[in-house]
Amino acid sequence: MFIRTLQNRVVALLGLATVVIICTGCPSVPTLTTAKTVGDGVNEIAISPGFTGVSVAAFGAQGAGVAARLNVPEVALGYRRGIGDKFDLGVVFSGWGHLRVDGKINFIDTDSFALALNPAFGGTAGYIDFSIPVPMDIVFTDWMRLTLQPRYMGLVGIAGDNSAPLAHFVGAGMGLEFVVSDMVALQPHGGFDLMMNPPGTSEVGSDFMFVTGGFAIKLRF
Repeated sequence: MFIRTLQNRVVALLGLATVVIICTGCPSVPTLTTAKTVGDGVNEIAISPGFTGVSVAAFGAQGAGVAARLNVPEVALGYRRGIGDKFDLGVVFSGWGHLRVDGKINFIDTDSFALALNPAFGGTAGYIDFSIPVPMDIVFTDWMRLTLQPRYMGLVGIAGDNSAPLAHFVGAGMGLEFVVSDMVALQPHGGFDLMMNPPGTSEVGSDFMFVTGGFAIKLRF
């Protein structure tokens, strides 16, 4: 009896998660780029099958008696365009309905290290968000670099029961880019965004967290 009840709760919560993500998307965005720009006049298209992990608490379902996190499959699509050697523009569609536009400014680009600022603005039918990622590359060789991306994100609910004051998140992304040729690169990646001061608490709470992971295939031309 207990097992059947638990199974019913799991099925119900999975259904709730699917409906909520389809309708409102997820604010966490995969790390599809690096601190290095794509280059003046260069176009980059990325496709990344992966997952979005969402916490039970994010749906207001505390005490549901099931695991604290659900992982939902997704496919992220990205496009970037180089505007000069130190700046590029990008757009990413991910999270079952989340659209984000960003502009990346590169400050340092050496044979061993790169640093950029990558402010972004986006949202879904239920949220508006903005973020300030700071991508940093550790360059191992001409064909492999590790991107670390600490970030702040602000999120405001705008629709129905999702209407809410500004929520603050801190997080980070990580990607390991392998350059296969002048036209193809591969980038496994992961990341998380953790809410600061969730409702009813005075500290950062891991029950209010979004995570992403995936494997990006990037085509440049």
